[in-house]
Order: sequence, then C-alpha cells, then structure tokens
Amino acid sequence: MPTASTKTPNNKEDNPLRIYTAAFAAADVEEIVSRTGVSFSDGAFSPVFFGKTLCAAHPDFSLTAEGLAENSARLSYAAKILMLRMLLNSKRTLWNGAFLAYREIPGAAIYDSNFSGRVRSRLARAYGKNADTLADFGRRAAVCGAIPVRGFSKKDAAAYDFEVLPGAFIRVTVYLGDEEFPSTSQVLFSDNIVPVWDGEDLAALGEVLCRLLSEAVI
Repeated sequence: MPTASTKTPNNKEDNPLRIYTAAFAAADVEEIVSRTGVSFSDGAFSPVFFGKTLCAAHPDFSLTAEGLAENSARLSYAAKILMLRMLLNSKRTLWNGAFLAYREIPGAAIYDSNFSGRVRSRLARAYGKNADTLADFGRRAAVCGAIPVRGFSKKDAAAYDFEVLPGAFIRVTVYLGDEEFPSTSQVLFSDNIVPVWDGEDLAALGEVLCRLLSEAVI
C-alpha cells in the first residue's frame, strides 16, 4: 500500500486542475471581471454557484465557501474545474428564455447517451420510483434553492429550475414510472449556459447537481 508521501498521482484529475490553475494565475483580473461580471475584491473572485457565493483566490487558485465542507459538491474537483473554466473562458450573456436539451448543445449530441447514464438515469432512479421519492425530490430541490417551474402541474411528475450561475438555469423534470414504462427525467439548460461551458463540462455540471440533491439536508 502506498504511503501518503508515495501515493500515485491521479493524473486524470491533477493534470487538468494544474493546467487550468496555471492559466488562471497568469490571467488578468480586470479582463475576467469585465468579461464574466464576477466581482473581485481582497484578492479573490466571488462567483455564485447554485446560490452559494464562493471564494476563488487569485493568483493561487483555491475554492472555499463559508459553511461548506471541503468535500461538498460545490467545492468538489468537478466544481473547481467548472469554476476555473468559467472564469477563464466564459462571457456574461443574458438569457432569452429558451432551454436546450443536452443533445442540442453544440458538439454534445454524440455524448448524449453518456450524459443520460451519468445524469438523467441517475435522477430518474433516485426520485422517480414512487410518490414518496418524487416528494423527496421536491424537498431536496427546495433546500438547493430551486423553484417549481411556473405553470407545470402533473400529479406524476415534478419540475424545478436550479439557478446555476446568476441568471443561468438547469431545469429538471422527474416523471414517475408505471406498469408499462420506467421512470424518466428531463434535464434542460438555459441557452446562456452555452457560452460558459461545453458539453463535457455540462455533463460534469449535471453530476454536481445530482450530488447537491443527495447532500441536501431535509
């Protein structure tokens, strides 16, 4: 068994994080603020992620948030990569009210079955079993700051909008199964998320959302 000092590096995670952190350290603070609209003060950016204000120190990237455990979904490896890529690449874009399915995201269609397994099927299995699990989904969504989709009313389904970044949303609908058909879920992204993250990022974002729901204290 390797000791702490000889532990084999996790290159799949460590290398991308190292690369993005180096790019972030070299990035211009004013340019990031102007492009993304994320505020900067006292040596750190303050992105809002699923309703929680995070602290992303510059130039030596670290991601923290008051009241959150280090291994929480918002501070996970996936969240760190998402925050770095958002700060490095995204451009603030207003939402025009449209939602896109994952397969409609440019370049994501070929990964749709993978996204289904990682996110849609996972949500359906967890919350689409029966009326009790569907109600549990609603309670957990509320703890995560999500709001019910206006005008959506079905006794065998529940739909919530999760604000990922200010003004950018994921819409999740969970449908109960029956004797003929299994439970399903639908995951849609507001169109202003497309300038922020690509298809691979959005799959990771969906997994972060699944973790947030599972971690919610109800």
